[in-house]
Amino acid sequence: MKKQFFLFLIAFAFLLSFYQGYQAIAKADSTQKVYVIPVEETVEKGLSQYIKRNINEAQTQKVDHIILEIDTLGGAVDGAMEISDTLRSSEIPITAYINRRAISAGAYIALNADQIYMAPGSQMGSAAIITGDGNAADDK
Repeated sequence: MKKQFFLFLIAFAFLLSFYQGYQAIAKADSTQKVYVIPVEETVEKGLSQYIKRNINEAQTQKVDHIILEIDTLGGAVDGAMEISDTLRSSEIPITAYINRRAISAGAYIALNADQIYMAPGSQMGSAAIITGDGNAADDK
């Protein structure tokens, strides 16, 4: 009798969790606008201007949220700093979605978003200044 009651409780909890998930989906507001900005390849000043233009376009379209889809091995520090300044000044909430890699300057950009999500198997690396031969730059 105890075993049957226990199995009933497990089955009930399982079905209840599906019902609650369904309720959450049913209540979701499908009228919200999301703007996706891909951040790919090498981070440099051109990418900074590209992101500024896209954020301005998102503001013009009155979107509710911006997603940066990041897949980069990094690049120029000055470009990453400009991008980060742009992200922090945005009035629209920004989520960094790392779909493959956010290494070095890519990690720095992601850290300046309001929130970060990572795809399974994706990587986020340290943000450090390196020399042209791939070694860490000297401390100033």
